[in-house]
Amino acid sequence: MAAQRLIIEGFEAVRVRIPRKGTYYHCAGTLKHYDGVVVKIHAGGLTGLGELSMLFPDRTGTTPGTALDIFKNYVAPRLLGQDALAMRNTWSNLVKLGSDAHAFPYHRAAVDVAVHDLAAKALGVPVHQLLGEEPNGSPEGGMTVGRSISTAGGSLVPTALDYLANDNYASFTIKGSDNVDEDVERFKELREVLGPDFPLEVDPNQAYTADEAMRLVKALDNHNLAVLEQPCAWWDMETSAQVQAAAKDVPVVVDEGAIFPWEIRRVAQMKAGRGITLKVARGGFTGCSLNYKTALEHGLFCNVGSKHTMGVGTAAIAHFCAAHPGVYQPIGYGSPRERFVDDIIKGGINFQKGRLYVPEGPGLGVELDEAKLLEYRVGHPLTVGLVRNPLDLSNSIPLPTAGPKMWPAQLHV
Repeated sequence: MAAQRLIIEGFEAVRVRIPRKGTYYHCAGTLKHYDGVVVKIHAGGLTGLGELSMLFPDRTGTTPGTALDIFKNYVAPRLLGQDALAMRNTWSNLVKLGSDAHAFPYHRAAVDVAVHDLAAKALGVPVHQLLGEEPNGSPEGGMTVGRSISTAGGSLVPTALDYLANDNYASFTIKGSDNVDEDVERFKELREVLGPDFPLEVDPNQAYTADEAMRLVKALDNHNLAVLEQPCAWWDMETSAQVQAAAKDVPVVVDEGAIFPWEIRRVAQMKAGRGITLKVARGGFTGCSLNYKTALEHGLFCNVGSKHTMGVGTAAIAHFCAAHPGVYQPIGYGSPRERFVDDIIKGGINFQKGRLYVPEGPGLGVELDEAKLLEYRVGHPLTVGLVRNPLDLSNSIPLPTAGPKMWPAQLHV
């Protein structure tokens, strides 16, 4: 008989740092490592897994270095003693972490994934079944995957051809730089090599001014640009609407500017784009499901990004996409081993010939490799409450008798 209540007894968070196979170039800087936090939530003899993963600090202000403090002082006190099966209640509770819903979305997302993993394990079902949507085709058939390409300068062609030869990607996204004219030339060169029909996108991650975005759209008018993602500042919907109008049939996709449902409604109302980007690392299952529903109701399509997650976060992406048939394919991430020298789960993610396969089994279907956590951890793990076999007791705190006083923010949808 399925469990009726699953009381959360303990919480762990471990900061992890894993080298990349090569330097990742981005308009905000360069990255040579994965730097994130693995979350474990303990209840009824089961452990739910989540992951806080991000690339660069964004409008939320979160960094891997500040994450454990937030988990310790704000998140864990709100979780202990709560029912892990009441997943929507957990989400609403964590929306109250700050004075408005913008506070700590990455922490909320990590916990949301972990409680879904817990609940699905307790019920003996995979997470994608728990999410309640019809599967996106057969989960066994996998999902097509695209790949972003970044460079410090020069041609993208050798990298693209190597990616195609090794992993058979279904599309490429060129990461924009601070030089739009060079981005245009790199796109044209890649288009010539790959042919007129291979899907090529450009994602400047807010790097362009309005004039630069317009210049790129005009320069690529006859070069089959598939998508232009978040060309300008996330808050500037007026400029995004102007770029979409100039782009004509080329869809502008809003990423950093469409984190919450009310922002998605604004995208549609202002005609600031034709699609949005969903990231489970930023919205969790609950937030991304709300955003998915809102986008489709307003005539916007949804693509899926990643934040370059490890195996736990990647499994979450796979389950989310399998449960939401309207998600645009190819999706934007296949496996940590695409980019990193190692992973934190046993066996790794099943990514073959450009297709991501949903992990099998109850919950997320993945198991942590505790030896890898020890090998790649940074500092002391955080342990709160009752935890079986904690990784380290040096940063443990007992079960709190009362949590910190919080602002009574409400859930906005």
